[in-house]
Amino acid sequence: MSYNSEFRIQNSKLIAKKRELRAFYTGLRKGLGERMREKKSADITAHILSLPAVADCDMIMAYRNIGSEVDTFDLMSGILASGRGLALPYCRETGGMGAAQVWNLNEDIEAGPFGTVEPKSKLKGNIDVERIGVCICPGVAFDMYGTRLGRGRAFYDNFLSGIKGRAKLIGCAFDCQVSDHPLPKESHDAAMDLMVTESGVLTVKSIQPQNINIFAGQD
Repeated sequence: MSYNSEFRIQNSKLIAKKRELRAFYTGLRKGLGERMREKKSADITAHILSLPAVADCDMIMAYRNIGSEVDTFDLMSGILASGRGLALPYCRETGGMGAAQVWNLNEDIEAGPFGTVEPKSKLKGNIDVERIGVCICPGVAFDMYGTRLGRGRAFYDNFLSGIKGRAKLIGCAFDCQVSDHPLPKESHDAAMDLMVTESGVLTVKSIQPQNINIFAGQD
């Protein structure tokens, strides 16, 4: 078998595995129920706002949750109430993701693509992303090595690779979204510096085991 043929087979398996994992962890998250997610979201908000990295940061990037994700409205409100700058992501017309500062959660945001909420058009591109000191990231799942499994559109992957090292990356999720086993990881994936769940702050392990077979059990 040629190298190209082997690569295509492995890539196809990787895509299928990620699709399977997204369905599994999305199901776990939805299974929590609305009241339980509300309680856990409040705990996560409190944990994030108490982080020294957040308290010492002048510009924090967060996001508005979609569906059954951790509810981030109180988190965004808390950042604004503290006097710190709040940046939110948006989808660029040319592709990829940008960030813009917002000051009012009622007046400065609007509906975006894929069910998202993003800064109004007049605000897009109003900050230099180098000002972002903390980026709070959504994810379908995370593992203890900081690997993030997103929704599959690569918007965050590409954006995070540009700020990794300058900004602290914080994964935001429920306990049920944190995998005990390594998730599939590609070369362009930016690892989280830490994760926050309702249980508190989870420290990322610095060394991921080598030669993990993520396709175990698959033909």
